[in-house]
Amino acid sequence: MMTKGRYIRNLLLLISVTLLSACISFPKNSEKFITIQQLSSLDGCYRNLGIPVDSSGIPTYKEGMEPTIYLSRFIWEGLQDYEEFWLKTIKLQTTYDGIFFTGFIENEEKLTASWHINNEFIIRDGRLSLSRGFVFPGVLAGLLWESEELGLDTADNLKFRFDQRASGLIYFLWPVMMWLVEDRVFEKINCPLSV
Repeated sequence: MMTKGRYIRNLLLLISVTLLSACISFPKNSEKFITIQQLSSLDGCYRNLGIPVDSSGIPTYKEGMEPTIYLSRFIWEGLQDYEEFWLKTIKLQTTYDGIFFTGFIENEEKLTASWHINNEFIIRDGRLSLSRGFVFPGVLAGLLWESEELGLDTADNLKFRFDQRASGLIYFLWPVMMWLVEDRVFEKINCPLSV
C-alpha cells in the first residue's frame, strides 16, 4: 500500500520528468540595445530590409537567404509582399511625442505614417516597446507572451526584437516550454538627396 507522502513524491517525480522531456528552446541572440536617451536619436534613413542577427550578435546576410522581416511591416499594416519589397528606404523624423515615417521607392515618397507615445508605442528601458503582452494561443493550453521592440544597436542601426515565451500543453497532450528571441537589424543609410 502506497502512503500519501510516497504518492505525492512519485507524482512530483512524474511531473518533473514530463516537464523535462518537453521541448525547451532558449534564445540564441539576445544582444543588448543601446539606451535611447531621446527620440531624436532615431532620426535618419534606414533600409526597409531586415538583416538577421546571428548567435554572436552580428548582423549577417547570406547569399540566397530569404529575409523575413521588413521594417514597413510594423509601420503600415496590410501591405502586400510586393509593396514591402519595392520600398527600399524608410525615413524616421521624430518630434517630442512621436515619430513620423516616410517610405520611399526610387527616392520618391510613397507612404507616410505617424506614431505617438502611449498609442502605438511606449518607451521602456531605452527602447520602443510595441509589446502585445499575453495572447490567447490556439493549440496551446497555457500561457503565451509576446513582445516586439525597436531600438538602436551599437552601430546606430535600427534593431527589432521579437520575444516569445510559452508554457503549457499542446493539444492537452505534450508539455512544452519555449523561449524564442529573434533579432533583425535595419541598416542606417545616408538619406537620398531628394529626401
